Amino acid sequence: MRTFETKEKLSVFDAVFEPVTIIKDDGTFIYFNHSFRIFTQMAPRLLKEATVFAVVNATRFDFKNFVSEALKNDREMLSEEIDFIVNKEKKFAVLKVFPVLIGKELAVQILFNELSVERRLYDKYKINMEELKIAYKQILNSDKLSTLGELTASISHEITNPLTVAKGNLEVLEYCLKDKTTDPELKKQSLQSSVRNLWSSLKRIHSIIYNMRSFLHSAEDKREYIRLADVIDSSMELVRSLYMESGIKLVKNIADINSVGLINRIKIEQVLVNLLKNAYDAIKGSSEKNKLVTINLSRDQEEEKTIIDIIDNGDGISEENQKNIFNMFFTTKKVGEGTGLGLSICTRILDSHNGKLTLFSSKKGETIFRIELPAIEASSYSYSESNLNRLVNKDGFKILVVDNEVEVLNVFNTIFKDTEYIFIGSTDPKEALKFVDGMNVDLIITDYEMPGLNGTEFVQKLRDKGITTPVFYLSSGSNLSKYKYDKDSLNISGFIVKPFSKDQIKDTIEKVLEEKRGAK
Repeated sequence: MRTFETKEKLSVFDAVFEPVTIIKDDGTFIYFNHSFRIFTQMAPRLLKEATVFAVVNATRFDFKNFVSEALKNDREMLSEEIDFIVNKEKKFAVLKVFPVLIGKELAVQILFNELSVERRLYDKYKINMEELKIAYKQILNSDKLSTLGELTASISHEITNPLTVAKGNLEVLEYCLKDKTTDPELKKQSLQSSVRNLWSSLKRIHSIIYNMRSFLHSAEDKREYIRLADVIDSSMELVRSLYMESGIKLVKNIADINSVGLINRIKIEQVLVNLLKNAYDAIKGSSEKNKLVTINLSRDQEEEKTIIDIIDNGDGISEENQKNIFNMFFTTKKVGEGTGLGLSICTRILDSHNGKLTLFSSKKGETIFRIELPAIEASSYSYSESNLNRLVNKDGFKILVVDNEVEVLNVFNTIFKDTEYIFIGSTDPKEALKFVDGMNVDLIITDYEMPGLNGTEFVQKLRDKGITTPVFYLSSGSNLSKYKYDKDSLNISGFIVKPFSKDQIKDTIEKVLEEKRGAK
């Protein structure tokens, strides 16, 4: 045990860079050095009135017990790395604690080997150099701002039109309210018409501003089930005025209107806007007279993926540039006109969605950039599984929900967020059949009324394949008779009435889990 004849002898720690304090067994301070005051960011007067346990708040660690153990066993003790809340700031340190004698008074010396700097550096390294990611996001946002800046002038013209209509209708309303001579019925019709026009104008302005805000919004990687045709429409809306002013025709061909993706809408919209802007820049200076950019949406049934092609009829990309276009900071634009990050950002976004971006072909009269996204069943599974791996290190209970309404799938997506369940959504019963055929799922919840196959037909095909997975019908009460009819012949486990609650879904899962446990 280290011994100090008097308290004055403790001044030996004044020159130590690590925070050092000596306390009584109740946590009150006998001594603290200058580094400890910096560590706590508290004035000496306040420290003398407090206890070390109150000042240095350890999370998930019994500070008092640790100090008591050192006194009780009369030995030096070294802690693991500990999280502290010190003056509302999070810090990290390893404690070195041992009993000391000051004169005849027993005390505890605590040395805080502060690791805040090292830990922060380690955390940054662990999450792929956070500083670089922040810088990357800033450049990414700069690229978005640059693109939006070019679109703003044209979009402002779009807003001017509905504003003019709104102003005119407000004047009509004002006149009607003052007018006392017009027949009340005619006045009522005029007021109703003006109100309708005002609402229509305001909705138009809101739609334009919402798209601009969404494009700039740097959201977390929240995924939702969204019809890809809607994402294409909103992306086209952002660039439409730019195209119209330049006389470039922008059209879409939607081969599969029901194609759905589990995506972060903002990020996929960012990819589309970037590619549409690139197509605009490429074709603007081309020799083609009838300038045209086309977006095609289709589904590859064999490969189980969705394809979006952005096609322009410009002069094409040279072979030399084709080798470099996806490289970071590569650009053929003049200095200040482009960051050279657009395509590399798009590639990274699509990689995070298990998709990809390729230059499908490029020649004079036709350049095609192709976006490929996995079928929503596979995308749902991989996304849920990756989230599960961050929560628990075990296999999850796999739940397949089949419903042609994306809003319903999004409700389930919210219910199962941050749970130990793997949620797989599907809007197409035929595609769901193919998925189940190659993947063992633990529970299937299916809408009854669906295009292509109804609930009875869907489950019949499941049973014909020898798949005995528990199935619950999901529908309005009007289809309860269908459930009763199929219950025994198709082994339907239950019926969930729309609208349903979170507790109902939990009860359904518990019922299946109990049956599985009982079968073992």
